[in-house]
Amino acid sequence: MAAAASPSDIIIIVPSGRDDMTRNEYLTIQFLQKLSAFLSLAGSLFIVWQVLFNDDNPRNPKISNIYHRIMLVLSFFDILSSAGLFAGNWAIPEDTAYEYIQDNIGNTATCDAQGFAILLGWLGTVSSNLALSLYFILRVKYNWSNDTLKKRLERPYHFVLFLF
Repeated sequence: MAAAASPSDIIIIVPSGRDDMTRNEYLTIQFLQKLSAFLSLAGSLFIVWQVLFNDDNPRNPKISNIYHRIMLVLSFFDILSSAGLFAGNWAIPEDTAYEYIQDNIGNTATCDAQGFAILLGWLGTVSSNLALSLYFILRVKYNWSNDTLKKRLERPYHFVLFLF
């Protein structure tokens, strides 16, 4: 009976889904993923800065606006997913063997953390976009007041969002 292989002896082969992709195509995809994630991260950080810190009034009336609070939550979740996407192949365990993967310096914990950040970020971004869409339709079309929106939209939105 053969001895069981140790975890360091195991090489994981990751299928590409496309065997005809060239090395340059793969590197271009990696570059574009990191570029778009960086631009998204920068845009979300700018929104956070605009909402929280770019105001002449020290009491910051922007944070009292429902729209700005939804945008703040949306930006937070986008920062999470963008950071995970920017990490890209760096979070892949370094013992993963695949022809085009380069600079994979992670381990299973970094891979899990990246997957968690991307998934949580996307779920939060989608739900924040839903809340933002509802905000606009209720505010513009049905002329709801800020107090009504706060009670009937924002509180349930935050409760459900942070419950999951």
